Amino acid sequence: MIYLFLNSISTGEVIIIMIFILMFFGSKNIPGMASSLGKALRQVRDATDDIKRDIRQSVDGIEKEVKENMKIDKEIKETISSFQKDVDTFIKKPKRVVKDNIKEVKDSINEAINPLAEKSKSEPNKVVPGLKTEIKEKVDKSKEDKSEEPKIDTE
Repeated sequence: MIYLFLNSISTGEVIIIMIFILMFFGSKNIPGMASSLGKALRQVRDATDDIKRDIRQSVDGIEKEVKENMKIDKEIKETISSFQKDVDTFIKKPKRVVKDNIKEVKDSINEAINPLAEKSKSEPNKVVPGLKTEIKEKVDKSKEDKSEEPKIDTE
């Protein structure tokens, strides 16, 4: 307990205050007043303890709710991350298959054009007979080969 004003009061002043209290209230009333003062201090202390306990309980409840919300938030983030990975995987596999198919078609076109280009280079002023039909046949053949759709594994 902190005595706010007793630092500057001397012993003589305390004795004078006690004599004044004894004369003013009498010797019979002082013990009753002291017990009443003790009871009042006890009630104040109990009330402050109750308030402290209520505050601690409410803070503990709030902390529990915050922790639960953080767990839920973490679970939601993990679920979103997992879902994003699944979506990325689902999108990337067909994209890769399409890229592979495009590359194969380009390669087959280049294979069809290279021999014809070499023929035209060897005889630059001469038109290669059947050039259009030969290219068209090779492109059609590659289309037929590719007409079977590749199976995409989405798992």
